[in-house]
This record gives sequence, C-alpha cells and structure tokens, in this order.
Amino acid sequence: MSSATDGSGIDLSDPQRFDTPDNLQIIESIEGLTSHSPIDVCPYLPARQMRLGLLYGTNLRPEQFDLLLARGYRRSGPLLYLPDCPGSCRQCLPIRISLRDFAPSRSQRRVWRRSQQRLTVRVSTPHFDPDHLALHNRHLVQVSPDNRPCDAEDYHAAFIQSCVTTRLIEYRIDGELAALSVLDLGKAALSSHYVCWDPRFARFSLGTLTALWEMRWGLAQGFTHYYLGYLVRQCTAMNYKDRFRPFELLDWASLDWSLGQ
Repeated sequence: MSSATDGSGIDLSDPQRFDTPDNLQIIESIEGLTSHSPIDVCPYLPARQMRLGLLYGTNLRPEQFDLLLARGYRRSGPLLYLPDCPGSCRQCLPIRISLRDFAPSRSQRRVWRRSQQRLTVRVSTPHFDPDHLALHNRHLVQVSPDNRPCDAEDYHAAFIQSCVTTRLIEYRIDGELAALSVLDLGKAALSSHYVCWDPRFARFSLGTLTALWEMRWGLAQGFTHYYLGYLVRQCTAMNYKDRFRPFELLDWASLDWSLGQ
C-alpha cells in the first residue's frame, strides 16, 4: 500500500505517527486535567451506568486532535470525552475506517446512486441558521417523541462551538434541506460528529448517504481515516456502523487498532 504525505514527507497513513515528544507532552498534560461527568443511566445499554471522562481541548492543533481520536476520544462542543464507566464497562468500542481501503457494499452503492441526480451539497464553517435548528428538532422527535426540543443556545453550545477545525455540511434534495452533518478535521483523520435528517426524505437512507459523502470528500482532500464514534454491539441503533467495511476497532487496554469482524 502506498503512503500518503502532506508534502513535508510526514507519513499520514496512521494518525498515531504524530506521537512526537511535543505532541505527547501536550496530550498528557491535557489528559491530566480530565474531570468526570456525573454517573447516569447509559443511553445505549439502559441496564448499565454511564460516566464520561471530560477534558477541555482549547485550540488543539490538527495532529493533536488525531492523537486524541486514536486514543478513543470524541468531541462535544469545546469538550472532548471518552467512556470511563463504573464497573470497567468497555462496550463502547471506537471504530474507524481506512478511506483508501473502504469498499462500499452493494446496498451502499444503491444508496449513492439513488440520490445523485437530485442531491446538492454545501460545505461551510459552523454557523447558526434557524432552518438548521428546525431540522435538528424534527430529527429529535423522529428518534424519540420524548426528546426535549433544543433551543438556539443549546444548539450553539453543541454544534457551533468547537475546539478543533470543524465543517458544517448541508445536503439538499431537489433544493430542499434534507440533512445536516457536522464533521471534525484533524491532520490525517476526519471524525463524524453529528448527523440529522428530515424524516420526509427517509427513503434516501440519509444516515448512510452522509457517511458515504463524507468519506469520498475526505479521501479527495487527502485524509486517511474516518472515525464513526463508538460501536456498541448490544445496541441495535449503533449496529449500522459495522456495515462500513473493512473497519478497525480500538483495544482500550493496549490502545492498538485492529481489523474488526
């Protein structure tokens, strides 16, 4: 397999190549400031308890964000977090895709073809738009009628504030806003932060379509890995992530990545 570089000779084929003394010292100092969220019911496995390790990642450089992703962190607003649950639960498995190795399935290729004559996509920096907030709230109700609608302040804190380079992506079908995704950028890696879609366009399989689009865009931009967050095998709602193959999973004990099954 050929190696990708950024023009400086740095091998970008593995984000963990950024384990330089300078970067590791900064990451370790950040991790030393980790606090914890209160213990709560796990949203994925309700019979279990959840707790998150939290850290502030102010103005992280792209290669430093890559290192944190490779260690299992995710972003939420200005915070980064990872599971640190009671009882040493390790059901949340960080999952990523090698963009050069990704091979879409037959059904994923159908999803891609179905929308291409009607889809337009716009990439921008995060900003507030009342139409985006309305779409987000429609999606919340679609996921669960018990969800509380989000107001502009909550939306700003969750999706516009960021400690890393972030892009907001609009997907329109026949000119109508159908989906939004929020994508975080490292130096070699992309991280899917959030996706929402309008239930009126459900037949376009927008969750799958947005992931396919982000991966194609990332590969064209020279990125090497695409992080999908956490795979929770016992949670049906999270199982779609292992349909993007081949994929890699992180071993929490060794912090090594290996091909998943």
